Amino acid sequence: MSLYCEQTFVKVGIAINFHELFYLQKVTLKKTIMAVKISFGQTIKVFETGTLVQFNHENIILELNGILDQTKLNFEFRFQTSNENLDPQINLENGGTNRLIFNLINFDNKINHGNMEPVKLGKLDNKELFLSFRVTSGKDTFPRTFVYTFYLGEEVKNG
Repeated sequence: MSLYCEQTFVKVGIAINFHELFYLQKVTLKKTIMAVKISFGQTIKVFETGTLVQFNHENIILELNGILDQTKLNFEFRFQTSNENLDPQINLENGGTNRLIFNLINFDNKINHGNMEPVKLGKLDNKELFLSFRVTSGKDTFPRTFVYTFYLGEEVKNG
């Protein structure tokens, strides 16, 4: 893992920014050989995993870049509060080509929230792409901590 002070940070496998005008300036992606390879069984491999702390209540944007097919996928996590239903909810929104928005509603108490099982997002580098994430937060314990793992599964046939 390398860090550059010129507003570009390099991290293995994923680009992270918090806001288009004020972000930890777009994290440029350069996939390198990881010292540790993590897998579950024979087919599921960890492509990228990390933990970050939310900055200034900004949305979290993860940009995932393929290695083989040069695909760029964009995932935005928006934190919202609803007084109508106090239960935590995840609403997905199509943000356009290769962009998915996760509206995380009522993720503002001291209990960890996230998806129960890895969710299949599509494909990357001709393999199934999955995501798991957890958010730890609280009204009195700001900032939120966001933990994510992207997995690659079996090869996608014909597509």
